[in-house]
Amino acid sequence: MRFRLRLHNPGALSNKEAWLCFSSNAAVPGTGSLLGGRWLGYPQLLLGLAGFGLSTWFSLRLFIWFARHWSVVRTAEIDPSEMLMAIWMPGRWIALGFVLFAAAWLWSMATSIALLRTARREQTSAPPPAEPKSRS
Repeated sequence: MRFRLRLHNPGALSNKEAWLCFSSNAAVPGTGSLLGGRWLGYPQLLLGLAGFGLSTWFSLRLFIWFARHWSVVRTAEIDPSEMLMAIWMPGRWIALGFVLFAAAWLWSMATSIALLRTARREQTSAPPPAEPKSRS
């Protein structure tokens, strides 16, 4: 099985290649769509990477904040609503990153299902392979 980075005819996939695209989209949104020849893979990939980047960056910031304020968090010196607001500031960006990644993943799964249906339709409409000629 050979894939090229250049987009090709999206209807020319075998069932096996369509399942490979499905698996690739399940791992990294947009990659399987690109392998399947769909230009929609580019925004799916960008959306997934943006969501992953937001979640990762603000999770690291939250962990650093916890490390710096561990003594305050462990004791009851701070008002609980004040602490909740301090956690919510980076937490909302983490949640936005999760939502963006989930949207990209669901979108790529819908594209994968379309690729599988197209491959199945192409496979059933294709003529059966010719029988090999016997040498007698």
